[in-house]
Amino acid sequence: MRYPHARKGIAKLFVSEILQLIGVICVTVSSALIAVFALRQDSQNDSTFGLVALGLLAFSLISAVLMIISMIFNLIGVIHSSKDEPSFKVIIYIIIVGLVSTIGVSVANAVIAEESTALNNFAQVVSDMVHSITTILIIQGITNMATTLGNEAVCKKGQTLFHLIIWIALINIAMKAVILCIPAKAAVEAEVILMVVTAVLSVIQYIIYLSFLSKASRMLKQS
Repeated sequence: MRYPHARKGIAKLFVSEILQLIGVICVTVSSALIAVFALRQDSQNDSTFGLVALGLLAFSLISAVLMIISMIFNLIGVIHSSKDEPSFKVIIYIIIVGLVSTIGVSVANAVIAEESTALNNFAQVVSDMVHSITTILIIQGITNMATTLGNEAVCKKGQTLFHLIIWIALINIAMKAVILCIPAKAAVEAEVILMVVTAVLSVIQYIIYLSFLSKASRMLKQS
């Protein structure tokens, strides 16, 4: 077997992405519930408000747990893969930067004894950047191995996914820029639309990425 460590690593990355996809779906459902109740002025008087709030909390907790487990699997997968493909070593440092920034924001919020919107937004931006860069570098690392093994199908899949990630990032930036120009009264509705579009694009990306990891895993097993 040509890449024994990478084979185990890619399998861990596959599990990580499945958990993350489920987590994203949970976050989307929670965000949708929040948006619906924000748009309803009488939501506080709704008899089902308590039940929905409980469901909202459950979705949030499930999402948080899944994301933590996903990060652990992702890190383990990258460490395993780095033993066979040097380009994965850079990803380890990027993941560490993301974790440090997240912990730093949590500590800062605890010190000032309140949630800072600016700090939370900063942490979210860093998290999104880390995830995108990590995904791109993983694709590049797998593509390098596919090139060495002469597997054109995986190489083409990697190139397609790379371009998709770039386009999704540009679309998200464009939509957020448009929202800034929308009157305050229509901002909530615009954010709901943005959330739905972003969620759909993210799910599409996750599905294609999972397909790519699956092909890469089969390729490494056959090497």
